[in-house]
Amino acid sequence: MLETQPDGATLAPHHFTWGALLTAWAATYAWDRFTDREPLMLSLGVVAGLFSFVMLWRYYAVAGAIGTLVGTVITTAGLVRFRRYASRPSFWVAAFGVYAMWDDWASHALSIWTPLDWLFEAYVHGIIS
Repeated sequence: MLETQPDGATLAPHHFTWGALLTAWAATYAWDRFTDREPLMLSLGVVAGLFSFVMLWRYYAVAGAIGTLVGTVITTAGLVRFRRYASRPSFWVAAFGVYAMWDDWASHALSIWTPLDWLFEAYVHGIIS
């Protein structure tokens, strides 16, 4: 069942936002390193996904979930192209960020238990609360 507002607040730290920011960081690192190659698709997907997750989902749950899905799909397609010229560390950082985006989208849009949710509940939640 689709959550109308993920975990009660879309502005709270979610692993979707952290994954998107991690992917954006890897993209800007590669963007700075290779001035002739720009990870536009990767960056466009991150921006679209973040906008849909943070700004749309709380007011229009279905549109936010679909926009977040579209942004994550674009980011994944950009990741495939990014692999051609990115360094290994920046590719794997971006790949983990994209995984976190998929994980949180599946958790909130499909209401399924995901591995990063388990890690958060098992280890992180006890430390921060």
